Amino acid sequence: MNDSTTRSILISISYLAALLLIILNLKPIMQGIGSFIEIFDPFLHGMIIAFILNIPCASIENLLQKRLLKGKSKALTRTISIVILYTLFAVLLVLIVSYLIPGLISSMQDLLKNIDVYANNLQSLVDKAASFFGLKNSIDMSAMFSWTAGYTDKMAKMITEFLGHIINLTAEGMSLIARFFFSIIFSVYFLAGKSKLLRQGKAFFSHYMPEKVYEKSSYLYRITIDTFSNYFVGQIVEALILSGLCFVGMLALGIEYPILISALIGITALVPMIGPYIGGLIAFRILVMINPINAILFIIFIIVLQQVEGYVIYPKVVGKRVGLPDIWVLLSIMVGSGLAGATGIIMGVPIGAVIYTLIKKDVNSKPLA
Repeated sequence: MNDSTTRSILISISYLAALLLIILNLKPIMQGIGSFIEIFDPFLHGMIIAFILNIPCASIENLLQKRLLKGKSKALTRTISIVILYTLFAVLLVLIVSYLIPGLISSMQDLLKNIDVYANNLQSLVDKAASFFGLKNSIDMSAMFSWTAGYTDKMAKMITEFLGHIINLTAEGMSLIARFFFSIIFSVYFLAGKSKLLRQGKAFFSHYMPEKVYEKSSYLYRITIDTFSNYFVGQIVEALILSGLCFVGMLALGIEYPILISALIGITALVPMIGPYIGGLIAFRILVMINPINAILFIIFIIVLQQVEGYVIYPKVVGKRVGLPDIWVLLSIMVGSGLAGATGIIMGVPIGAVIYTLIKKDVNSKPLA
């Protein structure tokens, strides 16, 4: 056995031993990584905020350059666009904290307070329907009541405790405020200095990476950034529009708990295609206890709204920028859900879009035999 073979065997054994040690100590290793990442929480959150706000910031910057600040320096234009963007962000945050969250908590508390009345009314209606159709045994609806009460109570307590920490300025609340404050500062820094940071990143990686590796990494970086930014900004804007339309429609139709249900529809709308339907079914479970007629009316309304969203809102807000066919969207959601739960559902689509784009471009680059 020559030296080269011996060295290869030793390297393979070393890799296997290291992999085995990692697998056997996976939990403490992940805890250590989590503790390390926690130190840089504001930095990472600032990066995420800047990543999400980059597209609206660039849009405001382009608008200012074309209209109000034509011929002015790029640095001035970017500074003003960041000020405008964060002013709008602050106004939105104040509105959410001042109106939306208190209204949400009030709706949840009112629902919990009247849950027994709603439960009795619905059970009575189900019993009458069973009797009308000649069924010997009625359907016991107690499981639905317990699920709705438990879920709503949990959500109300979580929001109330979170607000309590901040309002009462406890140690935990001060820590949350401080982390949020530093995250905003980092996000402003990233947005203001993005051109310089990108230049520095390119210079660093092009210097230390082999040329071919750098070119492939740069290509993957561009596709990933474009896909993720288009997806997240599009989904957030779409969710806000859908939530607003749902709120207005519920008020017009006189359906109960418009704030609570509109917020639920907006949150579930972050999951493409199937999200609003999931939110609609959960809302139906709540409404059917309160007013079955309005619950049926709501389902009809949400189906119509979903058609408007699918054919009008989604193409204009998100369009084909993500570039993933419907069948692969569903597959990405299923795989993401199985691997990482709720986070996987949200992250699965952009990751699937990146993989799909890479494979599609690679296949199309090779001529058919």
